[in-house]
Amino acid sequence: MITANKTISPTKDYQVSYNRLTKTITQQQLSTGIKWYEEECYNPTFFWSSNGKYLARNITSPYGNRRAEISDLEHSTVHTTLTKLDIQEMYEDTRTQNHDNYECVEITKWLDNTHVLIEFSWPSDIPGENIAGWCVYDFSSRTIKELAVVE
Repeated sequence: MITANKTISPTKDYQVSYNRLTKTITQQQLSTGIKWYEEECYNPTFFWSSNGKYLARNITSPYGNRRAEISDLEHSTVHTTLTKLDIQEMYEDTRTQNHDNYECVEITKWLDNTHVLIEFSWPSDIPGENIAGWCVYDFSSRTIKELAVVE
């Protein structure tokens, strides 16, 4: 049985792995062997920036929400990109009266070394329907550059 997913950066400087048994992500700088860990992660997917400096990660929480993060491997930091509340504060047509905490915010691909495409969805006020869309997110400035809501 395979217990870990592994990926190596395009520059071969970093390796990231996910252990399905311990629910832990391990990031390692290959030249130094230095490792850092993040626990309580479920079903992550990984996407490298073309320069190999950043790793986009989508992680499911124990409660089923899906969040998007970007790891800056040179500085050993992780930044959450956007949340449902971030998007709703900026764009009125994404707001709901529904107080369900469910949200799915995922990075689907890198557009260049600073921009990612993010897809999102959460329950609307109409039972059985979702508010969904996508946006272009600029990681360097932490801003949305373009947004489209699918109805």
